[in-house]
Amino acid sequence: MSADIGANIIAGVALLVSIVSAVYAWKSAAEARVANQISIHEYQKHLYEAFVQLNDHLAKEKKKLQLPMVSSFEPYARTAALYVDSYLAGEIVKFYEACLELVFLHENARDAQRALHSLQDDLIIREGDEMDRHMEEIQSAHQIFDYLDDDLNSQEIKAVDLGASVYMELMRRLKIVKA
Repeated sequence: MSADIGANIIAGVALLVSIVSAVYAWKSAAEARVANQISIHEYQKHLYEAFVQLNDHLAKEKKKLQLPMVSSFEPYARTAALYVDSYLAGEIVKFYEACLELVFLHENARDAQRALHSLQDDLIIREGDEMDRHMEEIQSAHQIFDYLDDDLNSQEIKAVDLGASVYMELMRRLKIVKA
């Protein structure tokens, strides 16, 4: 009978050790999940900071948005799907592309304006039929500039609205502590 009691004691101790081990394993897994979430949040924080920097630059500069500033956000837009859900990543990419398009539209409008000024300056030396043909060129260049300027204004509104929308989604989704 003493062998049965000894075996039961050993089995009881083994059961207790396995229960304690299971509790520690469960706690370790929970802590690993929290550590993983904190690690991912660090990347999300960098994405958020880069987005805010570009969005603030857009709000302040609008038509003077600089290509280097927009280009510096490109790696974040490209990797956003790794750190946020697919919808938000898509919106971030759309925002980046809208800012990039705004830069190129601004450059095109600036070039069109330079061409228009150059044509207007050349008008002074024209006379007669040559002056009439030159006026037609000026009117055509002016229409192109107006079209580009309207497109630029439309793209600016789109980019600003998209930036505000993405900002609100980032604020909502990236918080660790829920208020």
